[in-house]
Amino acid sequence: MYFDWDSILPLRRQSGSAYAELKALVDSLQLDRTENLIEPVSDDLSVAMLELESRAVVLRGEVLKKFLVAYLERFPLSDMPLEEKELEERFKVAFDERTQPLTRYLLQVSLRYGKGASLAKVAERRYKKDTPSFRKLQRHLLRAIAYPMRDLQLWRVDVEERTLRTGKSAIAGYAISAGPALLAFHQFAYLPLRQRQIRAFAAKHLRME
Repeated sequence: MYFDWDSILPLRRQSGSAYAELKALVDSLQLDRTENLIEPVSDDLSVAMLELESRAVVLRGEVLKKFLVAYLERFPLSDMPLEEKELEERFKVAFDERTQPLTRYLLQVSLRYGKGASLAKVAERRYKKDTPSFRKLQRHLLRAIAYPMRDLQLWRVDVEERTLRTGKSAIAGYAISAGPALLAFHQFAYLPLRQRQIRAFAAKHLRME
């Protein structure tokens, strides 16, 4: 899927195309110099496979955090950027092992279908749908997870409205999708760095006979 980066990103002072600006930002961070991110690759195949898995974790953890700090400084969500304490609180949510699978799910949905998933669909991936308190758990996920992730621009939360008989508007639901920071990280950092990790592994252990 291809995105119109100029329209999807919350640019404040745009100079040139957003695509070029994002690529330049990532290049300036030199994320590939993160220690042990790509090489060395162990001569032992079993160890090398574990390294490959661990490096994916580093990529979605340490490298993503470094990217986010720079991204949010360059592209703040509002005229009042997050303070350091607020940022750390939201990082705890973003890098919690229970949140990360939801983030990967939303990225897959957004890339595959170009739209978000309902709040209920996201909640189903964390809680049992048939639990009596499922609606309450949805509201908790919205407040405690979705909104902090929105503040980091990792998730996007759109309100879906409906018109009542009285003519007034009411919330019908929420559509949650990958946010601009997550899409940018995936395009400009994750894909090229993950490819380099896999190529380094393949060069040592998947040579053609």
